[in-house]
Amino acid sequence: MNQVLFNHVMSYIDDDIVENFFDNKGKRENRAKSKTKTRPFIKWGALAAAFCLVLTTGLVMIFNFFGNSSEPTFALPTSADNILWFDDNTVVSNADVEWNGINVSFSLYDALEKSASDKYIAIIVKYANNDRLNNFVFDNKKYSEHVSDLNLLEALSEKYGELQKEGEQLKFGELLYTEGLSDGTKWTKAYYDERVAYYGSDILAEFIVDGVFLAEQLESRIAYNQNQIVEKETTISNLLKAYDENIAPTIISAFDKYSVTYKNGNVYLFITPSELKAIDVDNITDYSLHLASRAGYDEPHSD
Repeated sequence: MNQVLFNHVMSYIDDDIVENFFDNKGKRENRAKSKTKTRPFIKWGALAAAFCLVLTTGLVMIFNFFGNSSEPTFALPTSADNILWFDDNTVVSNADVEWNGINVSFSLYDALEKSASDKYIAIIVKYANNDRLNNFVFDNKKYSEHVSDLNLLEALSEKYGELQKEGEQLKFGELLYTEGLSDGTKWTKAYYDERVAYYGSDILAEFIVDGVFLAEQLESRIAYNQNQIVEKETTISNLLKAYDENIAPTIISAFDKYSVTYKNGNVYLFITPSELKAIDVDNITDYSLHLASRAGYDEPHSD
């Protein structure tokens, strides 16, 4: 046994045991001195036996501590085949409705109304209010700020795509509505003003210079903007995973009286309609319940 492990073992031994051992050791030595013939092998044998007892006790304590530290494995309340999951025949709707004072998705509402009272249903539990998500900070920005950035990038992408079609015409400026072009194209002034306002002076000044439409420069900017969109979407995806992991312990704690677990980025609740109707959870209206798919539960959470 190396010194580090030895010290670790000794740290689990009660000080009273050690103190008592050495007190008894002194008494034994005094009794030994009063005898005419000493037997050192008996003294050292007793010492070795006492030390082995103390050491064994420490090792058992360590084994019990580390051996019992693993979390229990979650088990479904019944076979997965006997649980109602979201499938291709499920009614789909993003809107939440109320079922016995609980916020549920329409697909879950439909399942609860049609299922037997003792039929287990797979449910994903989320917070009903998006304030927590909108204010969740990841990569130095709130979720709402990341979404705003993505919306701006997508709006730019749309404008760039439109400018690819109209740039060759817009480079003529006011001629488009005053005289028209040689190919017969002529816009009304109202339409021209509308398109100029849509693109904005900054974009038009960047890609139309001295009557020349810079098509290649626009293509490069479109590629760059698309890369930014992909990066922002990846950031938001990672944020949502981090958010789900962050809120999971709180939700599980709230529903800990029932069959609940965290897996593949979601908190899953397995419960019957009768149990859900009488559910005992504080502030149940803070949550939104959705019918879960078996594929989402079974498949590993992709990065």
